[in-house]
Amino acid sequence: RELVQSLVKYYDASYKIPAGTKLGDFTIPGHLLLNEDDLAASSLVTDIINLGKEFNDKVCQEKTSQSTVSENVTTSDVNASASDVNASASDVKSNGDVNDNAAKIHENQAVAAER
Repeated sequence: RELVQSLVKYYDASYKIPAGTKLGDFTIPGHLLLNEDDLAASSLVTDIINLGKEFNDKVCQEKTSQSTVSENVTTSDVNASASDVNASASDVKSNGDVNDNAAKIHENQAVAAER
């Protein structure tokens, strides 16, 4: 008895309330459920299958879009970092050129002072 009560509680907590929004409504004629041949030949089965396929396609498309966005963000972050590194390398080269030029000017001034 305790086992059954705990299973009922578990069922009520886990399955009684739908987890998401409903995908659609179907009106099922009473005779359809009682006649297997009519059920198999009805459009109801095809409609339910198509609804599931459409939902699955939508979920797959959303996941693909999200992963593409993540890849684009990662790629742009890497490109931005590479640009920063290139800019820093240019700054170092420019500073090196400036230092070389300053040293040459200083040498020229020293040579001029000796004359």
